[in-house]
Amino acid sequence: RTVLQHVFGGDCVRISRARAVVETALQMDYGTGRNQMAEECLRACESVEQVLGDLGLGFSLRKAQVQERELLQRRRHGVAVAAAAVPVNA
Repeated sequence: RTVLQHVFGGDCVRISRARAVVETALQMDYGTGRNQMAEECLRACESVEQVLGDLGLGFSLRKAQVQERELLQRRRHGVAVAAAAVPVNA
């Protein structure tokens, strides 16, 4: 618990960023093997989040999850926009 709180606690950004990335991977169709790995990663995130919640960091965790989902979504949208702007002959 102490190590988890030290590594993932505080603002809970690290675990929230990991969850956002894993959830995005699960939304994409990578095939059975990769989805299984992503699902295992999601379960690991949930375990860490449960401990952080038990340590009283539930509010920080929820706040960080929202922020990291939005940040990842904006980044993905920005990459898609930039890719669409590149000329085909470039």
